[in-house]
Amino acid sequence: MEDSLTNEFRRYAELICATLRNHRAFDGRLRETGIVMLQPDKRFEFLPWVVEQMEEDEPFRHLVMATRATFPDQHYTQNDGLASHAVKNFFRRSGFYLDVFKGNNPNIDRVLEEFAVPFRIKDRQITYLTLLQGIKFSDPDSGMKFDNFEIHRFSDTELAAISGNRVNQVFYPWAMLNVERLRDYWFIVQNCSQYHSQSNEDDSACFDRIARALTHMDLVTPVYRPFVEEFPFGSPLQILSLFPWHKHMIVGEDEWGRGA
Repeated sequence: MEDSLTNEFRRYAELICATLRNHRAFDGRLRETGIVMLQPDKRFEFLPWVVEQMEEDEPFRHLVMATRATFPDQHYTQNDGLASHAVKNFFRRSGFYLDVFKGNNPNIDRVLEEFAVPFRIKDRQITYLTLLQGIKFSDPDSGMKFDNFEIHRFSDTELAAISGNRVNQVFYPWAMLNVERLRDYWFIVQNCSQYHSQSNEDDSACFDRIARALTHMDLVTPVYRPFVEEFPFGSPLQILSLFPWHKHMIVGEDEWGRGA
């Protein structure tokens, strides 16, 4: 990894530690936003404002420039706007800001390696979760495991970790997941690799796409697929539809098929 990126990353990390671990520095940053904090125990609620102040400073801007110089052929380093957005999201989603604020000591070298990974990989791992409604196993902790997917029910802690609720609560409140509504459901869990192509779309097309996505961010639109695509060979739905469920049914006096 280039020395310039390493140096600028460390420089910005030092600024984060100096600001978020020092109450006087934190409060001074907050005052720069025009907010006077009257209750010191509420500092956590104002963390996003202080983070935004740090992201206006020279160390952050230099880190963005070093990132572009180190990974010049990436889509998210085509301009300062895209690169800045990517760097901001990394420090938020990695939990670095939260860890430092709470007094933890992240390993800077390891975090730097994690920072570089998305710019280097060609394939990315994607986990698809498909909620199964109307399915109930006799044992709450049971599930099913197949070659390329499994049926699993997650705990509250697992659901919160999957959704990133710890970070979302502070930086992305609109993305908070109500785990209490999902704790009793089973999911089809499928992991797959997807080639991460470096798009050559121009900036205007990119920002137009982002604008459209933000416009419909709060909408949920059903997506329907043709029958052939819905049941490819070896897909979870095909396997489940062919599974001999009748051999595993529990038959009671008044009801059929409760429990699998």
